[in-house]
Amino acid sequence: MKYGYIGKGRNRTEYVLYPQQVDDGTRLSLIQAFRVAKYFLATEFEITHSDEVADLLGYMMLATDGYPFDGASWHDWKEAVAKVLAEDASAEP
Repeated sequence: MKYGYIGKGRNRTEYVLYPQQVDDGTRLSLIQAFRVAKYFLATEFEITHSDEVADLLGYMMLATDGYPFDGASWHDWKEAVAKVLAEDASAEP
């Protein structure tokens, strides 16, 4: 298994090893991608303590069924995914 690191910069004061387990062929479901974004934002919040990031995380809280409590954020997420897929489809040769 390969390892990489995140180093100093943007308030990161330590080097942290992490396994690089994801490659370009990885596929995620919509809810998995949502959870990845939530994890990413949680990490950014730990670094920045940003009120705006905290607000976003609040909208992304998951219910016991694994989907967001806030139906509007789930709707917005699906719209964003559709836009990216449409952009990619129009860019294909």
